[in-house]
Formats: sequence, C-alpha cells, structure tokens
Amino acid sequence: MSNYTNLYTNFKQKAEAISAQVFRASSMSEANELITNLLKEYNAHKVVLSHSSLSRTGKLDEALVEQGFQVHTTNLRKEAPTADVGISQLDFAIAETGTLAQDASNVDSRLVSTLPLIHVALVPIEALNATFGEAMTTLYNGGSVPGYINFITGPSRTSDIERVLTIGVHGPEKLLIVFVDQGGQA
Repeated sequence: MSNYTNLYTNFKQKAEAISAQVFRASSMSEANELITNLLKEYNAHKVVLSHSSLSRTGKLDEALVEQGFQVHTTNLRKEAPTADVGISQLDFAIAETGTLAQDASNVDSRLVSTLPLIHVALVPIEALNATFGEAMTTLYNGGSVPGYINFITGPSRTSDIERVLTIGVHGPEKLLIVFVDQGGQA
C-alpha cells in the first residue's frame, strides 16, 4: 500500500490541477460511504453503474439503493443520457499526467463514463502507473490489446476560437476519482 503513496500524491496533484477531484479509500466499504456522501452533496438522484470487480466486491449498487438513489445497472444505453451520475471502473491511472485509461470495448463502460454530468471513476490502487509508457507496457504485456481504449484527463473541456474555456460540453462536467486500496475488499 505504501509503495503507491508517492504515485497517488503525484496523480492527485496532476488531476486536481485540471479540475478533477481525487479521493482514496482503504476498502470498498469506505468507498461506498464516500461515494454516497459525494452524490448527496451534488444532489444526484439517478445513477448508472457499469458493474466491475470493485463495484461487485463492495456491493456498491446495493449501498446506493439503501441510501435512496435510483440505480440502473442494465439497459444503460437508454438510462445513461438522463442520469445524473455514471460510475465505472478504470483499468489504469497515469501519475505523470493525472490521466485515467480504461478498456472501453464494453459499451456500458463508455456510456456511463461519457454521458452523465458527473463521472465517478473507481480505480484499484494497484492500477497506478508512474508514466504513460509504463501503463502501455502493462497493457501490451497483458496479452491482447483492447479494441477501444478510453483516456480521461479531467472533466470534459473545450474552448472556442476566442479561447473561452467551457467545462462539460462533450462529456461530464465533474470527474470524481476514487482509488481503492486492499484490492477493493469490503
């Protein structure tokens, strides 16, 4: 756990410099509580969740339902465009740039990370890499390379010809990143 402290600190600094919010939980139980409190703070109601190893381990969907959130884990193509929050697990975090990466071959993961106004990214602490090159080496050494990789660096941002920056036009206006220690064990 402690060997990730410097990487986490570097990642957090880079990601927060571009308007992401970064948190660290010691377990999925702690992550569930943190996510629930954040969603309440943002007055969220409808949540779309692309199931993952972390969300299943921590029974995140059940925790959110218990707190009164409307949670959708199926039919996400229909539900994601009108959701307040999308939650998905990311495969890599790159400390040098504050960037997240995910195998986005699964359409549900893509939809929940791009359509709602708020994206909550769950990341196992073990997914932290120092550099982009290190993350790509890990990806290529995994055997097969995904057909679609999604890179996320901060909330969606764009600017016009006059350089007026606008957040959230082509994707989420808020990015909440939750790193989970202990392999996500509840």
